[in-house]
Formats: sequence, C-alpha cells, structure tokens
Amino acid sequence: MSTFGAPQRMDQAAKSTSTAVTDELWYFYNKHNLRNPNNFGYPGVYSQPVGSYSATNLVCKMGSAYENPGTVIISGMWGFALTHSASASPTVPVAFFLYNAAGSPLLPTGSPLASFTVNVSGSSLYSEIGNTITSIPVTGPYALIMQCASTNTLDKITLAITNAKTATSTSAPANEKFGERLGIVGTVGGGWFSSTDVFGAGSDYEGIVTPDVAYSFSVAAAPFTNTICNTSSMGYFNTSSGFVDHRQYNVNKLCVTWAPFINTTLLTSIAPDSVFTWNFGDNTTANGKTVTHFYNPSAAQAPPPSYTAALNDNVIGKLKSQVTPTAPSQAETAMWTVTVTVCNVGLTENNLTTQVGLYPNPASDKVTVFVNNATAETQILVLNALGQVVLTRNNVTEKNELNTDSLPKGVYFVRVGNGKNVTTNKLIISK
Repeated sequence: MSTFGAPQRMDQAAKSTSTAVTDELWYFYNKHNLRNPNNFGYPGVYSQPVGSYSATNLVCKMGSAYENPGTVIISGMWGFALTHSASASPTVPVAFFLYNAAGSPLLPTGSPLASFTVNVSGSSLYSEIGNTITSIPVTGPYALIMQCASTNTLDKITLAITNAKTATSTSAPANEKFGERLGIVGTVGGGWFSSTDVFGAGSDYEGIVTPDVAYSFSVAAAPFTNTICNTSSMGYFNTSSGFVDHRQYNVNKLCVTWAPFINTTLLTSIAPDSVFTWNFGDNTTANGKTVTHFYNPSAAQAPPPSYTAALNDNVIGKLKSQVTPTAPSQAETAMWTVTVTVCNVGLTENNLTTQVGLYPNPASDKVTVFVNNATAETQILVLNALGQVVLTRNNVTEKNELNTDSLPKGVYFVRVGNGKNVTTNKLIISK
C-alpha cells in the first residue's frame, strides 16, 4: 500500500503517485475466462491465404480493438492459433498487425504501425504465438489483427476467439452476453468490419490477440473546495489517470464490469464499484470515481468535529493469467486522505438558526437540501443567475428533495431563510 503522506488539511494541494506497469494485456482472454470458468475453451475462426478465396468479401483476418485513455508503449503482439486439420502444411505462417483505430465501432485506420510473421504448428491445441517489436508509443485506440500468411492456398489456420454474444441475443446463456463491438474482421478485399452478427445473429466474437504494453497509473484525488463549514457539503473528486478506471487495463474494473460466473452462477460478492472506495470518517462510505458528502455535526459539539476522508484506489495491473476478483495476480493500492475540520463559526458567531447542505452538487435531476433547526417559517428558494426564483419549498424539514430536472444546466443559488436569518449556497446543475 502506498499512502500519500500524512493526512492533509484543506488548504494543502492534493498529492499523487504514479506506478509504471509493463504487461501483456490479456483483456479478451481474461474476460472470456471470467465468464466461462469451467474450461470452456476457445472457439475459432478459420483463416486461409488470400489467394484461396474466390470472393473479395470473405473474412480472412480477425482481431480486436483496444480503447486507450492515454498513451501506451507497445513492444510486442501475441495471440492463440492452431493449424487446421485440413491444412496442407503442418507448419503455417501467421501474420500480426498493429493499427491505429478510430470510429464507432473502432476499426483499423491507415497503414500498419508494425507487423511481423511467425509460424504455428499443431492442430489439436492452441499455441500462444507472437513476437516483440521495436517499441511504439500509441495515443488513442488501437487494433491488433492476425491472419494466415501462407503462400500455399491449401493451408488453413484457426484463430482463437471469445464466445461473446450481444447483450440482446436471445440464443445465448447469460454468461456469453459480454460482446461490446470490439471484435474486428477483415476481408480479402481489404475492408474492415465489426464482428457483430458476422458469424450469426447475436454473435459478437472477439479475437484473442494482445499487446505487450507499458503505461502509467497516476493516482490522485483532491477536494472541490478549500474550505468547509457546517453550512456546505464537501465535494471530492478523483484525478487519477484513466487507466485506473478502465476495464481493459485494471483487472479489478474488469471484474466489476463483467461479473464472473462460477459454475454458471453469477458471483454476488463483487462490489458495485470496487475500484474507488471512499471513507468519509463519519461512519459512512461511498463507491464511485467522484463523490459529494454532507457532514452534519451537532450544533452542541465543541470544539468543531474533525473527520479524515480517505480514497482507496484499487489498482490491479497484472493481466497475463486468468484472474478472479479474490485472487489477482498482482495488486497495487494507493490511498489519499484529507482531514476535514467542520467549523461551528456559523453557529456561535453569526447566530444562524439555519444550517444548510446540498447533495449532490453538482446535481442533475434532483438535489437534496439538508436543513438543521428548521422552523415553521423556514423556506427554501432556488434562484437562477438573474436572481429569479425558479423553485420554492415550504414546510421545510431536515431533509428536502427538490426536483431540478426541468432546470437548464448552469449556476443557481439555494437560499434558506426563516425571516430573521438567511443562508445562501451555490448550486451547479449539470445535465
């Protein structure tokens, strides 16, 4: 565990740490095995030399696309293949290609960034084949492709794929519904297409071909504001790099996204978001990348209470072998903390009888207004940036939910008053 120094006060800048990861990115391999834990094996797609086809729209290449939230250094490509039993040659050359990818779905674009040819032998078991390449930095999505490279038109190989089906497939059991339009097929004529529905209605097969990658996990967090009193909520946001929260680079996120099956039974021990866990120091927790929390101390407390909020980023970077959420191959955890002192100035010096908190903030379709010591005269007004009242709430209680779905995005002000004292808080509406 890496801890970002001692707990910080609110006026200090948030700290961060980085972890360099070098690995084989077996995303599709792991995803298939997490959803098929009973030695299901791998289906296959046939690939023959281009010259053996009589039509230009036939599939002869197979691969998959990788999303990329930053920059990766690619230094190798690997995949599973075997020689087909009907192949004329027992040993067949297989070509690998690395491309940039673009579009929706992601498809190869431009000329290959790298390519090489290796041989595969054996027709009964898949072999892991591949090679290293001169390191290439890639920013943005990329695609890896395999195909038969033999000059003998009678040769044939089988390329390993997942058994993924679309989420709406009516013919697949639940553990096969993990297709995400990342599989890619290439035709003899040179076209590229998503593999969705190509091999039958509802199919969404993905080529099990993977890169050697190096990238950096940057883990950090910070508060929304530099001050907090009992009249406002506290916002925290996570500034970690996109790799931490990405299913293709973080096994923990993979397990959250594609909950594993054991003997066709869905595991129920996966947390809603076990990648980001927050502990606010007041016996409450939350999951998610960005959170807002309202501290609600008693007016009688003196001196002001102090809480330590902690963010736990579960960074699991080892992707080579089949994984489960309870037995990752390698784990690195980083934790950021901040000490929040909730002040009582508003209670003791300004003699306010109304203390207010907003959650969430920013909000979208609704916001909860917390009000301490509300009286029969207390009223909540929501004003737009022009000072016009757009929402009104009477009969105020401690917890008041306002429907903001009809409000355009922008800056608003929530004014809570009882005729003698008024408290105003800024509210952001984001759609």
